[in-house]
This record gives sequence, structure tokens and C-alpha cells, in this order.
Amino acid sequence: MMKNYWVQKDEPCATWCAELGEVLESPEAVLTLAEEIREAGRMNEVVLPLPGARSSDGRWDDRGARSRWQRDHVLEVFWGKTAWGRSSYNSAARMAWADRNGRTIEGETTDLGALLRQLAPVPEAIPDSFMELGEPPVGVGGFRIVYEGTPPTPTRKPPISSISIVLHSDIWCPFVIGSANPWADHVRWFDNRALAARHTPRLNRFLAETKAAVIAAGGSWQRVDSETSWWCAPWVGPHGIMLDGPVPEVMPDGAGDVEWPID
Repeated sequence: MMKNYWVQKDEPCATWCAELGEVLESPEAVLTLAEEIREAGRMNEVVLPLPGARSSDGRWDDRGARSRWQRDHVLEVFWGKTAWGRSSYNSAARMAWADRNGRTIEGETTDLGALLRQLAPVPEAIPDSFMELGEPPVGVGGFRIVYEGTPPTPTRKPPISSISIVLHSDIWCPFVIGSANPWADHVRWFDNRALAARHTPRLNRFLAETKAAVIAAGGSWQRVDSETSWWCAPWVGPHGIMLDGPVPEVMPDGAGDVEWPID
């Protein structure tokens, strides 16, 4: 039984961008905004700190970014591993998925691609390209800026002076094309609402709180159309993922009980 119809890909499924513009002229404002975003992610359990990035009270430990700024006048915002041309922090999220018996369960995960590999019903039945490794459930990408002088002035701005929220899995969407499932025909869709209803409302709250913080700081917010996949686009808006959006033609009952692999 396999009722996980979602996949994780190398390219983004959905991306939102916070353009900071003149906010970059105030390092303190940028640091405060980054802290607000991390706290919104933690409170909504979609951007959770790993043990090495967690303070004693369970919050994100931001001392490293502030000390780097105070010591070197270098501002690093969500600067971590390289992913899809940008950097992002490693983080976890509380997600819902179907276990091997088809039961919906919830738990924390740091990598949905690794999770799907564990849940695959038959070894090598799902191509690795649908179980891409190395991406956090919600990627928060940032930048690095060097300042000098008093007041501090950016001397070397990054090519992208924005904060990006990136999803590499369609597990957040109410319907998915189920590319890894033997029944997939890219015409009919698999109903993923049982899972999405658990975690997507929390993602949407995080996005709403992040957008509000960005606007209050003087930045702007938008969905990045070029980094939103066609199979997620019907439900991805500037404010999040619509669970009550359009209902496509869906697969008949039994898709989760299909034999793997199938000729």
C-alpha cells in the first residue's frame, strides 16, 4: 500500500520572494527581520531549528549572525548550504505522511526526499529524481553583504538581495500529479488533501506572518512565477497554497493499492 503520491524534486515547486531593497541600508533592521522570520517558522513548526542551531529555550540561536556582523561588518542572512543557486539554512518541519499501512501520521523531518525513500513500497521502484535529497521541507534562502564606514554602507551587494521561501515538494498541495505512482498519466490527479490539510495551514500562517514582517520593514513580497511548477501553480498564490482551490479530474479509488512495480 502506497498512499504517498507526492514527490520531491531538484527544481522548486513553489517560491515566494521578499525583496528588501532599501531595508538593506540598515543591518539592524535586516537582522531583526531575519529573527522574526525564523521565529514565525518555529512557532508554526515549518522552519524548526536543528539541535546545533537551537538555543537553550528551543528558539533559533541567532548569536552567530549578530557576532559576525559586530566583528566583521559582514551580514549573513539565512546563509548556509548552497541550494538551487542560493543558500538556505538546514531546518526541520512537522509534516504529515502515510505510513506503510496507509495510516496518516505526523512527525518531524529534515528531508522529504529521504523520507520518501524510506516509505517506498519496493526498492528502486521510484526514480531518484522524484526523491531528491538535501532540501529542507521549507527552504529559506538568503544572502551575504559586506558593509564599511559609519554609518555602515554596503560595499559589496549580492546579485540577489532578497529572502526566498522555497518548496521542493508538492506534498503541500491539495492535489498532485503523482509522477512516481504506476498509475500516473499526467492528466488525472491524486487527491493529497488528507495530508495537506495537516501541514499546509501552518505553512500558510508562516507565509502570512513573514509577508507582514517584510512589508512592515519596508520590503515587498511576491510569488516567483518562474520558480513555481506547472503542477503546483493552480493552487499557489501570493499568500500561500489554496486548499480550497480548483478540483481537477482525480484518479479513481485504488491508486494507493496498486502493485509496485507494474508492467
